[in-house]
Amino acid sequence: MTSRLSLNTPLSSPKIQKGGRTELMDPSVNPEVFNRYKRSFRAIRFALEKADIRCPPNAMKEIIRHHSPSLKVCLDYFNNSHNTNISKDDTLQGLASEALQLNTRTTHFIMKSFESEYEDYNQLDNGEYLSKLHEFYYEERLNLIKILCKLLFYSKDTNWYYYISAKYFIENLNISEFLDRIFDQFQDLADIGVQAFIPENIKPFSFSMQYIKEQIGILELLCLIYKEHIPRQSTKKYLIKFLTHCMNTKFGYNQFLSLHINSNGQVSLTEVNHFTQILIVLMTLVEFNFTGIFPSVHAKNKRVAPSDDVRAVIERALKMNDDPSNGIFLWLWSSYLTHIQHFYDETSWPKEYQDLESYFNNMISANVSKAYNLNVLDSIHEIFKGPCFRPEELNVKGYKRTFKTYFISIFEAFKIHEIPKHQLLVECFAQVFVDGGPCREFFKEDSFFEKRISLFTWSISWFPQNFHPLMRLYTALSGDEDSAEEIFVLLKNFSQCTCLVRDEQLKFEVSNVNVVYVKKPIKLFDNIYQGIFTIPENTPGYIIGRFDDSKLVQWNFKYSGWQLFLEMLESFPLIQGRVIPDYDPTLNDDPTPSRIKEILQLLYALLSSSPSLVEKILDHLETCFKDNKPHNDLAFTIFAVIEYVMNNIPDVLDFITSGLQCVKALLPYFKGKIVFYLLQSGFLPKLTSDDLPEESSQFICKLHHLLLKQECVEGRYPITITVLDLAIEFFNYLDDFNLEQDQELWNNSKEILHSLTSYILNVVFVSYDQWRYKNELEHIQIGIKCLTVFNKILLGCPPDFDIPNYNDPIIDVTKDSLRNSLRNYLWDHFMMNEGSYNILPLFSIIERNKKLSFNFERTDNSHLKKYDKLLELALAFLLRLFKIHKIKTSEVSWLESAMLDRTNVNFNRGLIMVISSYILYPHSLGVPILSSELMTLLFSLGERSIPFQSSLSGLFGNEAETIIIYNNFIKRFTTEINVEDLRVAILNFFTVSTKVHIGLAIFGGFELISNQLDRKGKKKETDKLDKKRKFKISMNINDVIVGLLKDWKKVYDTEPRVFLAAVRFLSALWENVRKGEFIILKKLRENNELWINITEILYMRLNDNGHHGDESLELSQGTVVSRANAHVEKICCGRNIKALLFRLLGRELCLVTSQMKDKKNKNRGEFIRSLPAEGIRKILQNILEENMLKFCLEKFTRIDQQPILMSTKFVEENMSPLVKLNRLTILYWSDDYDLTRRYGDNFKYDIHLAWKLLRLSKEISIANSFLKSLCEESHHLSRVSSQVVLLRSWKYFMEITSYILSDGFWITEQKTDISWLILKKVAERLVDEIRRGHNVEITIRDDLADLLLHSMEQLIISKDLSKPRIVHYAELVTLLYNSLTSVINQTQNLDEGHFTSTTYRPILQSLILCLRVLHDANQILKEEDNVLSQFRQSCQSLLSELCDFLVVIIKKDEINQDREEDILIILTVLEYLIQPLCNPYPSIWLGILMEKKIITLLLNMFIYSMSMPWKDRPKFSDGVIYFLLTLANFPVGASRLLIDGIMSAFCNNKLSVELQEGKVEPNLEENWHKIWCLMLAVITAMLRTVEKRNLNMILKSVVGFISLYKKQIQRAMECELPTNMFKLEEIQYITILLYHLSIHLNSLEPDIANECLFYYDDPLLILLAKLTYLFTHPKYSSRVMIPLTPEEMKQSTILLTGGIKLAFENVLPDIDLTSSSDGGSEMNKFLQKVQQKLLSINRNILATYINLTESHNVFHMSIPSWSDQLVYLEPLMKVTDKDPATIATLFELIDHGMTLVQLWEYILDTNKFNNIDDLEFWQITWKSSIIIIEMSFVLATSQLTTCFFSEERNKEDIEDLFTEVFERLLKFTRVVRKLLGMGARVLSEESDLKSFEVVLRNLQNFLTKTIGIM
Repeated sequence: MTSRLSLNTPLSSPKIQKGGRTELMDPSVNPEVFNRYKRSFRAIRFALEKADIRCPPNAMKEIIRHHSPSLKVCLDYFNNSHNTNISKDDTLQGLASEALQLNTRTTHFIMKSFESEYEDYNQLDNGEYLSKLHEFYYEERLNLIKILCKLLFYSKDTNWYYYISAKYFIENLNISEFLDRIFDQFQDLADIGVQAFIPENIKPFSFSMQYIKEQIGILELLCLIYKEHIPRQSTKKYLIKFLTHCMNTKFGYNQFLSLHINSNGQVSLTEVNHFTQILIVLMTLVEFNFTGIFPSVHAKNKRVAPSDDVRAVIERALKMNDDPSNGIFLWLWSSYLTHIQHFYDETSWPKEYQDLESYFNNMISANVSKAYNLNVLDSIHEIFKGPCFRPEELNVKGYKRTFKTYFISIFEAFKIHEIPKHQLLVECFAQVFVDGGPCREFFKEDSFFEKRISLFTWSISWFPQNFHPLMRLYTALSGDEDSAEEIFVLLKNFSQCTCLVRDEQLKFEVSNVNVVYVKKPIKLFDNIYQGIFTIPENTPGYIIGRFDDSKLVQWNFKYSGWQLFLEMLESFPLIQGRVIPDYDPTLNDDPTPSRIKEILQLLYALLSSSPSLVEKILDHLETCFKDNKPHNDLAFTIFAVIEYVMNNIPDVLDFITSGLQCVKALLPYFKGKIVFYLLQSGFLPKLTSDDLPEESSQFICKLHHLLLKQECVEGRYPITITVLDLAIEFFNYLDDFNLEQDQELWNNSKEILHSLTSYILNVVFVSYDQWRYKNELEHIQIGIKCLTVFNKILLGCPPDFDIPNYNDPIIDVTKDSLRNSLRNYLWDHFMMNEGSYNILPLFSIIERNKKLSFNFERTDNSHLKKYDKLLELALAFLLRLFKIHKIKTSEVSWLESAMLDRTNVNFNRGLIMVISSYILYPHSLGVPILSSELMTLLFSLGERSIPFQSSLSGLFGNEAETIIIYNNFIKRFTTEINVEDLRVAILNFFTVSTKVHIGLAIFGGFELISNQLDRKGKKKETDKLDKKRKFKISMNINDVIVGLLKDWKKVYDTEPRVFLAAVRFLSALWENVRKGEFIILKKLRENNELWINITEILYMRLNDNGHHGDESLELSQGTVVSRANAHVEKICCGRNIKALLFRLLGRELCLVTSQMKDKKNKNRGEFIRSLPAEGIRKILQNILEENMLKFCLEKFTRIDQQPILMSTKFVEENMSPLVKLNRLTILYWSDDYDLTRRYGDNFKYDIHLAWKLLRLSKEISIANSFLKSLCEESHHLSRVSSQVVLLRSWKYFMEITSYILSDGFWITEQKTDISWLILKKVAERLVDEIRRGHNVEITIRDDLADLLLHSMEQLIISKDLSKPRIVHYAELVTLLYNSLTSVINQTQNLDEGHFTSTTYRPILQSLILCLRVLHDANQILKEEDNVLSQFRQSCQSLLSELCDFLVVIIKKDEINQDREEDILIILTVLEYLIQPLCNPYPSIWLGILMEKKIITLLLNMFIYSMSMPWKDRPKFSDGVIYFLLTLANFPVGASRLLIDGIMSAFCNNKLSVELQEGKVEPNLEENWHKIWCLMLAVITAMLRTVEKRNLNMILKSVVGFISLYKKQIQRAMECELPTNMFKLEEIQYITILLYHLSIHLNSLEPDIANECLFYYDDPLLILLAKLTYLFTHPKYSSRVMIPLTPEEMKQSTILLTGGIKLAFENVLPDIDLTSSSDGGSEMNKFLQKVQQKLLSINRNILATYINLTESHNVFHMSIPSWSDQLVYLEPLMKVTDKDPATIATLFELIDHGMTLVQLWEYILDTNKFNNIDDLEFWQITWKSSIIIIEMSFVLATSQLTTCFFSEERNKEDIEDLFTEVFERLLKFTRVVRKLLGMGARVLSEESDLKSFEVVLRNLQNFLTKTIGIM
């Protein structure tokens, strides 16, 4: 082997910088991209083949420049100059050098390339490493050749992505030197024998296969060089040399390597043979410049090769043997000799050729004869059907152009009739033009020359009798629009017609036996077809064939081929029953069906290339027929043919396929008829009402029958594939059906589409994977087409003729009944009901492709490329199913459970591993993106689908699998460059996995995988981790994110969406970290550089002024894009980034606070100084600085809202119904994680879809303005959305900060109160936003209102009620009034669909908080007259506005829960607004209420709420009663309530019947008892406050009320034990009512008064006795008081503690304070409340009797008649709880009250005040005790005095009782004086004690003076 340039020889390499980095000529090239793709020839090859967008053209040019020296030497790059350089040491490199037989330097480079491609190489042992290195080395040799082929092929294609790289390389390539080298390398490869070195670990056939593949590559490379880069008639040294090689090797067949190949090798050797023959043809045509010597070329332009060159070739041609491979060259060479002979015969033979002149005829004849004997046409046909002419071959079109020239040379040289095997000649020539052949070139270059079209002339001369040749040629030549138009014209005008006729039909010419005439009119094909045109009488003809009694005559007759075709098609279905066969002695079989099939095939070929020909054909046919019958229904004719074929011809697959293909082509023009026939023919299944096919028979339709009976039997499926194509066409034209404005067509179309969908899903898709296939490509095609249909349906059936892309958005079709029903059909059948059956083929596709993922030779296999598309469609469909499911419902579907369930019972448990592994898929960008998106979406569903999963490790199977997945995602992210979508998708996956569980973030270098966490963040016990873990974490995701933020400016400029996704991951990490996982954040939180970067990002400027209004459009890769798109996206991403960082900061504050030991309220400075990290301190200091807050309030709260873009609506209204905005609206499953959710042009509408629809509807004239308008609206909404996101995040940060800092938030370090700044600014902005009144979908009003409400809540919690803040609250009420009135005025004018409370409710709640704070601020506000005046004016106006608003809300047809909540809040506000502070004049607010009829409205609402079942009661029900109670507390309100019928409402409602029967009991589920109590409270309040003029009226009403509900009242007063707090509360309300009634008893009429007195005799006294017993006997009450509510039950378990416990132990030692076995105790929190409630009731009763006994008159001794004075409490010492109370009852009250006071005394003595948890409760209790004691003393003294002076009483007994009273008075006086002596400790009770002391002293004086007790 000749030694040539190797790596040891310097190759003028690019300059190397320090550190080993290559110096780049183009500074704009990303070094990372350069290094990634230059690492190996494999990387370069894949990039070139895929036009990889990740490697830009400028980068590829640098890579080609870098490798240019290596590429220029081709395989010599791998050769050695000196074998002595081969290393033989024991190192791995030495072993590799010896194994590869390469020198050390080359081996080193091969190893580096290998290791860059196989990152897990370090896990291989030496043997595995060397084996894989061998494979890689062989692959690299092939890759280098493929790269050269690509560069040569595309060097003149300016549209190629890498054109500049190819152009650069070719311009710097010495073609001559390069060609020499390549030919030598090919010779070296062909000469390799068995003596060549074969590595031990490589099998001989593998070694041989490698060199055969290299030969194929070199041959392809040589073909490309000759095709474009060799000048015509160049030196012939290569041809002679190569021809000699071909002769020696039998064109590649005869090689030593052939002894060491298997069956696959034989196929490759055949490919070498074919390529060799193609190359020899190409070299001959080029080097001898055939096109320059054709006879058709003008003589002056002809150039003949030198005779020496011709002689050299002739010499070798004569030596050629009988090997069939020689035939192709011999036939071509003989044509060249013929051209020379023809040229010199016309001119003169030059001297150098004169000695050859006499031999030319013999040489030509001998060569031609030998070629024919060697079956040259069979050899050519074999090449055409061989691997070189596969459609996916790089230069297949070039080879076809070569053979076109070949055949043109033959036709120019020889007569057609002299060439044998005409049919095969026709087929070979046709093969030149099929599948993208040079049809257009033929018509432009060759169709004008007679000899070049001689084959067509011959075919026409035998047409239509010999139908096939012309039809085959025309069909093949219909490959493009221009050619189809040419053939249409040719078929219009035939000047001759050849047919077979019988002798009796002819008249013979006497002078010329070959000339004949028509005796009688002859009907063409009369014995077969009906209605075919007739050849007129006397038409002359010429006999061209004789057959017994028939002649084949060529008639001089003009006719139209189109007319003939239509007549044959129309007549064909009528053949049935005719017995005369279509006999044609020129053919071997019956041509009748084949003619029809060929017509259909030609028609389909023409219409596919030029669809508009349909109209021209129909117009032409109308001119052909004169029978006044329509002949334009091609669709019906074709369907009739199909029907006939199905019923009468056994082998129908290809026939029906051709017919259905025509139907598909005719669909745009015959929609209605095609749809109607499909419905009526039974081709498709008929659907039931459930949209399921009828299955009454074995076959559900004719298509199903054909599938099972013929296609599955034969193992090929052309009809099914065509039906799928037809279905896709139907879905493509769905919008066209809508445009027809034909309701019947639309309804039929809907039925057809549903039927097609059902058939494809239920018949084809579910079973196609199990069918038998002769051609695996059909298997793939069916899968692709089924999934194309499914994806189109889910996308919304876009009018797109391409296969759906993985990134196409889903369109909202909810308002489109057809599209929505189709989508729901698929969703239901895959996700829900029948998912387990229908989804299996989809799973099979996904799992099967896993095996094909990393085949390095896959680029040579078209099947594998189609598998890529199939896999992409499968993953896209699965993703879209989940997207739609996520959007539609929160229900867990079968499919998500099947995907996520890893248990053994799930046969699909490994699928999620397969999907996740596709992240490394190298052959299609869509697959890894879909893998990431699908994993992201599955994880977002995972928390509800698999709540039992404790970690992602469980989901992936085990720790090792999880680590592998983690590493794969990290690896793909870090190695991907310039693929923003994929990088974003990967980051989204990490983010969602972090949200579901901290999951993959655990692997951040913290070795936490061994300590897996449960869902609560606690560690789980796991096996100890092996220290030598086989799989280790490759890189920390947190470090990757931090790295991005470190270089954030560059990332933001180049990949703003990646930057946004990275920040979103950080934010999610902070937000979702759990207690046990803080260690994950520790490293990040302590990274000061990270905080510095965050600060810089927060302060980055977002310039959004540059592209406003620039919405001009341009086309980019077939997609409409506006110029402003990239800018809008970047700005919006920037705002979102800031928003996420604000959320991160808020979460960081929460984490910091949770870890603080000292959490006491601190000022701002103290809090910031206590933060653990310097970075967060600086950020907080800056962000919370007053000026920064002002800036944020100004900037963040202003949104670029504009009115609805009228231009869009105007344009929409002036266009076809097809282009509507709801047809363009995009659906998203997530604003954050759906990749189709992008800011910019397509934020809301699919601009690309709009463009398609505009073209479809032919609205191109206004397309630009409409698209610009859509872009403008999407850009505007993008900006608004991002601004809203930023505002909400800043709002979140403010809320968190104000909550954590509390007072420290409102007071700056400079002691400035910023509360009013924030409240005022937010309120003012709220007013502005509301008054702008823009009806936009995105609004910030709600957010501003929420922020205001939160700020108010935090401020009120701070309890700083200084005068300035009080004044500010009053001023804020005015601002709130302004905003509230604006929004409720708008709301009242909106229809039901827009009715919302999200804005005004927070304003109302803020208003409530303000009014609550101001409730007791009357004195402060009186000092600010202007403020108070404005405040009251606003309140008064607001009262009127809210009354109107309440009326509007109530009048709405349907009141939902939100509306009920609104009503309740409004009622609460109204309660505050009628208070004296807001409205000091009741007559004013009452006038407003009366004007708006609010009280009547409230009473109606009360009645309505009472009529509803308890569970359906409106939320506002209690609010109504409480508002009535508030009104009742005002005299004017009470009077108005009475007038407006409150008594009627209270006495006539749903509860009245049960109250009359006394059956209303406490019930936690239906607490009507509470309503009863509130009714009592309202009645009592009215009785207490009513004006005097209405007193009699109210008294009568109250007595009537009591009388009506007498049983309920009596039952309550009976106080049956055991009892509960609800019943005590009822008793309390009743006793209050009786107390107030007792005041006015004297005003009642005697009979009514006597009726009322009933209650005051025994019932009330017995009640007093019972309650006193309960009060004074805690042990007893602990047994009979039952806690009902959860809160009461909880209180009953809380024992006394601290100081109060000690007091009880000392004062009441008999009471057991410990918990008993049943969980109770004799004193606890619940019983304390019982005691307090009993105190309150007893106080009411005692007050009542003080009124009734006229105690004040007794003490004044002004009783007229003591005997007539009422005595209720008998002077007895008898105590019982079953009889009326006596004086002894009062003594018990006094004594127990004394005990309670002693508790107080003990606590004061022992100074235990600070040791009491509920001190305020006890203080109230003690005050109530003093009141009870006081009232008991007063009542006892007055009652005893009355008895003493009554004549009927025993005075001695009474005197004893007086003594008891007096002694107790003295005792209490001492205690009170002791308490008063304690000074400050009783400061709050001092006035009460002094008052009590006065009463005690006065009673003592009264007894001393009156009774004489001392």
